[in-house]
Amino acid sequence: MMGCGRKARRHEARRHEGRQRSQFTPFVPACLRAFVPLALIALTSIARAAEGPTTAPASEPSTAPAVSEFASAEFRFRLKYPAGWVLPEHPVNGEVFSLRTPVISASDKRFGVVGLRIDNGPEGRTDVATMMELSSSIAGYVFKNGAQHVIVKPDALSDGTLPGRRIRFWTVQPEGKVATMYVVAVHKRVEYVFNIAAPAEQFEAMLPQVEALLKSFEVLD
Repeated sequence: MMGCGRKARRHEARRHEGRQRSQFTPFVPACLRAFVPLALIALTSIARAAEGPTTAPASEPSTAPAVSEFASAEFRFRLKYPAGWVLPEHPVNGEVFSLRTPVISASDKRFGVVGLRIDNGPEGRTDVATMMELSSSIAGYVFKNGAQHVIVKPDALSDGTLPGRRIRFWTVQPEGKVATMYVVAVHKRVEYVFNIAAPAEQFEAMLPQVEALLKSFEVLD
C-alpha cells in the first residue's frame, strides 16, 4: 500500500526496482494523495483500467454474498472478494492487488477502494516487532498530516491466524469526509499492508465485506 516516521527508514535504503517488491517509503503519502481524495488518481486509474459494469450485476437470491477468488503465484497469496466489486486488469499505484466497489448510486459516482502492497521487512527482527514499528509509523505519519480520530488496535487476518494491527482515521477532502483504514501484518519477514478507503457514508456499509476479504487472505508458503 511513504516516509512513515523516520526519514531514514530502512525501506528507503533498500528500495527494490524490480517487480518483486513495492517501495514502502513513499507509500503513506502516495495513498493519502491517491486513495483518500477518492475522486482523484487512484480511483480514476481503477475506473479507467476496470472493465465491466460499475454496479453489481443482478443475481439470484442466495444465503451468502457471491465471491470471486484472486490468487498471485508471484507474490504467493490469495483472497476472496465480493463478486460484484470491480477488479482492474492490472493493479494500480504500485500495488499487487487493487479493487473497487460499485459506485454509490447513478447520481453519485464515488466509490470505495481496497489495495494491497507487499514489502520485505528488516533482517534480524521478529515479525511482531516489525509489525508494531510499521503500524506505529503509519499512524504517526497520518496523524501529523491532518488525519482525525486516529485509532490503532490489534487485528488478525487469515481467519484469525495471522496477527495484524489496524489503523483507522478520517480526513476532510473537497469531495467530503473520507474514512480510511490500514491493516498491517508481517509473515516470515514479508510485510503486507492493506489500504481501504471510501466516502464516510459508504465505509461502514462496505466494512463487513472488507472484513470477509481480510479473513479470507492467505499466504501461500
